[in-house]
Amino acid sequence: MTRAVSIAAFALLVASLACSSVRTHYDYDPNADFERWRTYAWYEAESYPAGSPRLDNPLLHGRIVNAIDRALTAHGFTQAEDDATPDFYVDYHLSMDRRLDVRTVNRMYHGGSARRSWGARGWGGVAWTETRVSEVEEGTMLIDLVDVEARQLVWRGNGTRRLPRNLQGDRLTRTVDEAVNEILRQFPPDR
Repeated sequence: MTRAVSIAAFALLVASLACSSVRTHYDYDPNADFERWRTYAWYEAESYPAGSPRLDNPLLHGRIVNAIDRALTAHGFTQAEDDATPDFYVDYHLSMDRRLDVRTVNRMYHGGSARRSWGARGWGGVAWTETRVSEVEEGTMLIDLVDVEARQLVWRGNGTRRLPRNLQGDRLTRTVDEAVNEILRQFPPDR
């Protein structure tokens, strides 16, 4: 019974660690003074087309901007008034790549009761290896935070995840929110 409980607890731990499908990384300037930051504004620059109609989409852009606004608000930041100078600018970039996903699985078939068919030790059966190859799309989102006073990039987070096909509506909004929240989870950085 104790062993079964231990195995179940371990399975829950593994499942909770694997819950997020977004792989994230971040980097920052260790000399940046994030403590003084209170307000932000969106960086007004030319758009950076990703070269994909799926990514170069005004509806997707709106979802990303709203998700970043919500995440920054949750971290205690407010958007600067139109005529006020913000403490930092926010910008994001998207890209999409295709890659091969290769998965190899070892399989085994036991034909009937191992004790009856193969003796007391239970060894036997047929084993084989199966390899599957498929092409997958991965999307990457970069979120840049630029210190207005220093006029330089001081924090960059990125998240990469496999792009499901045919995401739309509320499911797309939840996927964007998950990606943004995972990327900004480590902002501001702990020192």
